[in-house]
Amino acid sequence: MHLVSRFTEMVIAASLTIHAIGKGRLRWFVVASAVAGTAMTAKMLAAVSVMPGVLVASIWCAPRSWKVRVGHGSSARSAWLWLRCGGSHS
Repeated sequence: MHLVSRFTEMVIAASLTIHAIGKGRLRWFVVASAVAGTAMTAKMLAAVSVMPGVLVASIWCAPRSWKVRVGHGSSARSAWLWLRCGGSHS
């Protein structure tokens, strides 16, 4: 049951990433990264290999300037790392 919920969170994160690419808004990149960060556990290390691809796709395809896309990617990665490393309770 626990694994199913983590898998569902990763599917939601992928869906939010597609939405973020379409909209090009920072808010959706950060939300997608936050959902992916909460889905990560030691048993879901396979998902870690997917995140760089998602980040590259987001930077490559979003309808914004390169400078804005790289800034959004950096913000999303920071949110993911913050949640992955324990967030506010570390």
